[in-house]
Amino acid sequence: MGEFPLAVNYQLRRSGVLNDGVPFLFIYNVKKNIMIRGEVYMKRVIENVPHCKGNVCFIVSLRDLFAYHGHDFSEAIMCGLGGISFFYFKFKRAEPPVQIFPGYLEPRRFYGKVASLTSAKYQYKYGVKFDYAWRKVKENIDRNIPMIIGPLDMFYLSFAPLPVHVVMHYILLIGYDDNKREIDLYDSRFEEAQKMSYDDLERAWNVEAKGWCRPHPFHVFTIPKAIPPLEDLLVKTIKDSVRLNIRPPIKSLGVLGERNAAKEIPDWPDWCDREVLSQNLMFTAKMILPEGFEPQQCGAGRFLYAIFLRAAAKHLKVPALDESATFFAEAGHGWNKVSGIFERTSTSETKQELKTLLREAAETISQISDIEERAFRLLDGI
Repeated sequence: MGEFPLAVNYQLRRSGVLNDGVPFLFIYNVKKNIMIRGEVYMKRVIENVPHCKGNVCFIVSLRDLFAYHGHDFSEAIMCGLGGISFFYFKFKRAEPPVQIFPGYLEPRRFYGKVASLTSAKYQYKYGVKFDYAWRKVKENIDRNIPMIIGPLDMFYLSFAPLPVHVVMHYILLIGYDDNKREIDLYDSRFEEAQKMSYDDLERAWNVEAKGWCRPHPFHVFTIPKAIPPLEDLLVKTIKDSVRLNIRPPIKSLGVLGERNAAKEIPDWPDWCDREVLSQNLMFTAKMILPEGFEPQQCGAGRFLYAIFLRAAAKHLKVPALDESATFFAEAGHGWNKVSGIFERTSTSETKQELKTLLREAAETISQISDIEERAFRLLDGI
């Protein structure tokens, strides 16, 4: 078991290994004349965690976690349970102060929605010191509960780093080794479990983006053994997505958000620092169509949502879901086009060239909003 430094007045009397392989200690407090039993989790790997390689990191991590608890959904079904949308983000203190997020619900809200649908409990923890966050994550691993952590900076993911800082990745942590100072994890991009050092984890996890995230975020789920029938989940989540996207509570969400963004995107160069805006446009382009993925896998999540609707059509026997899926696939091609336009902005040399490209993007987003409204109208009343 190695050496264990003890404070004054304490003596190591006995040590061993429990039946499940966990080391333990019996420590004698000389001053108080009492024996203390302590467990030392130096190494822990949760076995038999189902994992499937997939497209969307935070959805795959949640799919794997639910599968571990006995609820084996496909990535597409999990995508549909969380839903898709569009968010036009405007916040003066953010960099840049205007951004668009086409795709799925923001991960915290996605997780919250899935938890609400399935009667699970969910807590989002962030903005704490590394030692505290790591201790809490290890406590759950010690109880055989895999942990989702993220967003992480992909520049520091040593098993598959990106050449630039991109704070958008989620992993499912399944184990740790204090002696080797390594974690065991599942990443959506790989079939097999990966390893990463504690040092790289700390660097990747120490993220902060104004208006977006704070350091050391992690996600705590308590998933029940029994959840509502799949048919009930499908109907409720589709109704929720329709309401969010065509009857949104605020004008920055859904179809209305797309149209408001389309009106203002050509003016962004007048409102933002050029370099910061260019970086964000490239980030958005890669969020819509990430490196290493085929276009039909991306499209701001519209292709995956189309697969969800076709699967739901078979369960619910509602032909309108198939028709709606066709529109979402069409919207996916449109979003991939927007990604390409945003990438081309990196080579624009003048503000006028940039504005011309952004007008093209805005026109495409306006067309997408019409397509998606038709798609959601078909779902209305399901």
